[in-house]
Amino acid sequence: RSSMMTGSTTSASEHSSIIVSDLSPNMYKLNQSVERLAVAFAALLKRFCSAVSEGIILFLDDLECADANSLGVLKGIVCLLLQDTEVNNLLLLFGHQNDGDEDGDVSVVMGGIKGKSSHVAYTEIAIDNLPYDATHELICHLLNLDVESNDAKELSEVIYDRTDGNPFFVSQFLRVMERRRVISLSTTEVGLGESQWQWDINDVMGSSQNLGSYRKHDTMSHSLAHFMFQRLERLPWHALRMLQLAAFLGSHLDRALLETVYKMVVSNEECPIPNQRFMAFEDVISSVVGEHILEENSSDNDSTHGEITPAWVKFPHDRLRQLIYEMVPQENPDDKNIQTRGQLHYSLGILLRNHYGQLLTSPYLLLATDQLNQGVECGVAIENDYERLGLVHMNVSSSKIARKQSADNLVVRFINKASQLLKPTDWNKSDIYPLVMEIHNAMVEIELHQEDYEKCQGCLSQIMKYAKPEDKVTALNLQARHYSTKVDFVQALAISRRALEILGVHLPKSTKLNRTKEVFKTIRLASRLSDDELAGIKHLTDKRIQSALLILRDISVYGFVGDRTSNVLAMCKSLQLTIEYGTSDEASFSFGGYAQLCSAVGNSREAYRYVQLAVKAQPSVQEVLEPSRVSFLHGMCLHFRSPLVSSLDPLLASYRVGLEIGDVLYGSICLSAYLHMYIICGLPLEPMVSDAKNFARQVSMLGHRQPLGMILPHLLFAVNLTGQARIPMQMSPHTMKAMGLVGDESVTNAFFQEDTTPAALMLLYERSWLAYLLHDMSECKRAMDSIQNLPKDHRKFPGTHFSNYKFYVLDGLIGLELFVATKRRKYRVFADRALKWLKNSRSINSVAIGQYLEAKLASVMEATSKAKVKSLFDKAISSLVRSGLSNFGAMANEDAGRFMLHHSDSYWAKEYLQSALFHYESWNAKIKVAHMMKTYRVLHESSADFSGRTKSGTAIRGRARFASLFESSKKNTKIESSSLALRVNSTTD
Repeated sequence: RSSMMTGSTTSASEHSSIIVSDLSPNMYKLNQSVERLAVAFAALLKRFCSAVSEGIILFLDDLECADANSLGVLKGIVCLLLQDTEVNNLLLLFGHQNDGDEDGDVSVVMGGIKGKSSHVAYTEIAIDNLPYDATHELICHLLNLDVESNDAKELSEVIYDRTDGNPFFVSQFLRVMERRRVISLSTTEVGLGESQWQWDINDVMGSSQNLGSYRKHDTMSHSLAHFMFQRLERLPWHALRMLQLAAFLGSHLDRALLETVYKMVVSNEECPIPNQRFMAFEDVISSVVGEHILEENSSDNDSTHGEITPAWVKFPHDRLRQLIYEMVPQENPDDKNIQTRGQLHYSLGILLRNHYGQLLTSPYLLLATDQLNQGVECGVAIENDYERLGLVHMNVSSSKIARKQSADNLVVRFINKASQLLKPTDWNKSDIYPLVMEIHNAMVEIELHQEDYEKCQGCLSQIMKYAKPEDKVTALNLQARHYSTKVDFVQALAISRRALEILGVHLPKSTKLNRTKEVFKTIRLASRLSDDELAGIKHLTDKRIQSALLILRDISVYGFVGDRTSNVLAMCKSLQLTIEYGTSDEASFSFGGYAQLCSAVGNSREAYRYVQLAVKAQPSVQEVLEPSRVSFLHGMCLHFRSPLVSSLDPLLASYRVGLEIGDVLYGSICLSAYLHMYIICGLPLEPMVSDAKNFARQVSMLGHRQPLGMILPHLLFAVNLTGQARIPMQMSPHTMKAMGLVGDESVTNAFFQEDTTPAALMLLYERSWLAYLLHDMSECKRAMDSIQNLPKDHRKFPGTHFSNYKFYVLDGLIGLELFVATKRRKYRVFADRALKWLKNSRSINSVAIGQYLEAKLASVMEATSKAKVKSLFDKAISSLVRSGLSNFGAMANEDAGRFMLHHSDSYWAKEYLQSALFHYESWNAKIKVAHMMKTYRVLHESSADFSGRTKSGTAIRGRARFASLFESSKKNTKIESSSLALRVNSTTD
């Protein structure tokens, strides 16, 4: 069955952008695991819905028994699915008891789901107690009575008066009456050998007087509690004691565990009731199962997989377990031989600890720890420090097991209890100092996760006061990472700098003067080292510097968004430390960051050299790379030697890994890079729109505003170009809210109004690209002028970033159009700078784009012949399509067609425009296709027949022509720099 389900899921997911590789991820920290699990399960359910055409019904019952985190996962799943218009064959059914508390967890979750989507029907069905007629029918069915019988009606009236139509209590009432022989099965045969139930209505009424009555507003403890007590008190003492042990251990437990505890506890206790002999465990189980107080399931041998499912027992209802639990007194009774609840919990914990051990491999470590904790909470005093510290160790070990099982609520519970058991003097004990440090770091993480900043600050104060200097860094890193998820990069940078100071690494203040000094200092240091000397640098062994390099990596990311000067300073310091102390896994960041600096100052040869070093320094491709490393390498380095399209799969895989291991921030940055590169590569937009909407909802749920801000411009561009927007040129936070992509327009609006954020830059370029495609030069001018009004450091991404391909090609194309229209020199400078950057970038991806800009430049120069321009366009178009950039190939075809129309060559104009139309259609650019059909009359002169046309761009997007990233990275293929240089005409003005 498992293999069949896996096959269906795999088959349904071949074309999907979300893969749930592991629904029980091995998380190493508390980092939005509730939201991440919601994203994973929603993706899984969507996969099943797409695989099963008949539809899926998911029924979850007893929600009132679920913990808050499970309800949070459920709410996240449902909200994601309700907003997904592609899921239209799923029926969700939820069952829960109404406790009347409108502020209860279940009520809050159901209220959050209700009305979440306008296209989904929401029906609420309140199931009350049975009315009298239905109760009467139920009783007649159970006792095989005639519904018209007056005796049956009398009996039903008595039972209904006592139970108010509650089906559970109706059945329990009949069981008690049968055991008391008030209702009995006649021994005389009636009819065809059938027996008949008999009773005396006066005996029924008399026997039921001491059972109390139930009304639907009553609780278990105030209605028929004594009714159930009477049933339990009739049991043998050994059976009742076993039930109490089971109630304390859990509602669903291993039969072998219960047997072990029963033998070890009850065999050493004296039965308080005279003349009752000790009962064997099998006899006890048989009696309580026969009374329907416990349910039993035997072990199951799976011959197919060689697995054995252990036997288990469980209570049929949680309230029955609660009632048995409450039979043990909470306070000290008069009889000192009777244990209180706390004493029983604590003794069970000691028994489990001593019998099964307290190592991480112990099967019942969590249960033993929980029993001890409950005993302490109920007032049991811990005798000495040895017992106290032993329980601290058990709580920490249990929290580690709970992390591996993604049980964050248990992690929080165990760490909180460990923290409560600590004393201030424990900091001074060298043997347990590492344990105390681990607990406080975990507390910082928990309080940040729960957004309780006051408690978090208290934990940090303890760490700063008592911890060793090197141990303060971990807590500060956690705090900085948290501020970064809230887009508070000023605080994140300040805290990270504080961590560096503790490590003894000085990072200069963020000023332009310091930036200039550090850049030239780093250039002097690095330029005199050859590749062999750099490759021969010793391996880093100083853990202090290793920690500093990790912090510098984070600072470079925070600075990339919030303070570019800090970004540059961090890159400089990273390379300086690598050269001085040795290489590590962070060497790829150090070399790649220095390549950015070289590119920014115009030293393209040195930039390319360090890019190659960064690629060589990356860890083995057989290892699972961290999302942070993948985002950096693909963003800054790997596009130099690989087609852009080859980076798509690794970037998307990094997003999935980020969700699994908890590195959500960097994983989301990889996702934004994936969407950005997807559009650049010219792949079909409609599938991307569907996936990107899901991505946006997921990242929004995860609470990362920065990656969400970088995703939304690409999504809006694709939505508008595919014709899904009412106004094609409207790209604003209001549009995002109308599409249901963000819940709070003010948050997104404030984010995009920050001139220094990458999202603002991306939005301007996406808007200018859309305006260029629709020939709206006034909008192009506004967008380009807005870009030029940004701070100089924020008009582009760092020198080697792959996003600059799109930025520079649009600068060149729009700059030339505006130069022709306005004759203003500043727009011509845009094109000159773009060509210079593409020529100097030494990337294989810049060749075709540079050829396109050369052809465009030649087409606006009156001195260039038509034949020369046509030759340049043909060369550029061929390179673009062969490189997989068919969207830019479509734009080059259209520009060539416009040029031919301007020179009255309708034949070649039509050829180029028809080819452009074909590539735009392949790109799903419906708005652009409609615009072309409206703009160019030559396209209407005769129908375009593409059946015999050679579609060079349909071999799709360069994938078949290049080895994958993981194949190419195993080879030491050298690319001659001369083949990367652009041949720019010397006649260019």
